[in-house]
Amino acid sequence: MPKQEYEIKAEEKYLHNKAKELIQESVEAPPGRLSEINIELTAIKAFFSEKLDNILVFKADRLQELRAELKTVASAKVAWNSAPEGKDEIIFRGIIGRIKDQVSVIKSRIQVKHDEAFGQY
Repeated sequence: MPKQEYEIKAEEKYLHNKAKELIQESVEAPPGRLSEINIELTAIKAFFSEKLDNILVFKADRLQELRAELKTVASAKVAWNSAPEGKDEIIFRGIIGRIKDQVSVIKSRIQVKHDEAFGQY
């Protein structure tokens, strides 16, 4: 694996682990820290969204090539999903989805805390 590719994979792994840590921390965090965690998670989501966009840009062309080669759409999809780019797509979609869910949960928790502070909950 070339050095640049290794560094990219290391950065992806670091940010994936950072997202896991932040999600875990958010379970017990006070409202102020929850806001900071939301910002950090949103930045990580943006990173993975860009990586996903880079994959999706050439996915259609690659699927078309695989279909021509393998003769069926189903075979092409299986081949895509087992390729490194296809695996990355699945992983990135999972990370992005978990972050979206957690950001939504955090926003709800912050709103509840806000309402409690004003005796409205």
